Amino acid sequence: MKLAPKSWIAAIVATVLCIAAHSAFAQVEKAAIKFSQGWLFQATQAQFPLAVDKGYWKAEGLEVTVDRGSGSATSIQRVISGTHDIAYSDVGTIVKWNAENPGRELMMFYIAEDGFPLVAVALKSKGIAKPKDLEGKKLGARSFDGARIAVRQGDSFLVRAGHEHVAMNTGTTRLYCLTTMVPDENFAALIRNGVPWQLDAADLAVLSGSDS
Repeated sequence: MKLAPKSWIAAIVATVLCIAAHSAFAQVEKAAIKFSQGWLFQATQAQFPLAVDKGYWKAEGLEVTVDRGSGSATSIQRVISGTHDIAYSDVGTIVKWNAENPGRELMMFYIAEDGFPLVAVALKSKGIAKPKDLEGKKLGARSFDGARIAVRQGDSFLVRAGHEHVAMNTGTTRLYCLTTMVPDENFAALIRNGVPWQLDAADLAVLSGSDS
């Protein structure tokens, strides 16, 4: 499933119409689009780069750049940061993001796979035998498709060029990460479109070292 922030709904709808019918050609509001795949350039998502190679996007009045993905969590971050207009992601990750970020929800506008290749599993003792039994239950879903590594205070790691990472705080206290970046063509857009955050007294104490 592809996603985009609500501010692009008009452009996205126009894009879908353009793919569906030549009569919508004049409705394109954003002709140059950056598209992020959910994972590698492989069979399940081959239709997007194939459309570039065959000129299908251009035939609909669109200039589309397709980048390989690094998992659904990365797809979301690319759209939120503004480096990409549209991305491919699984439903579970989008639902989790929308639930945890009210007011910044992502719009799911196109189902690329008729049958979702994931299932809900539960212990037999829970008595869940049909979808109706899931009502009122707490569900867990994967949040990304890449490798997971555990890091602790003082650890450091290198993300090589062409790869991306998402830091997940699995603890009960605040997590502070120092990130050193090598600028590339997306760096300025990433900084400009970052989510503003107001530091409170606890944050300032950590940054100033007065909490130690």
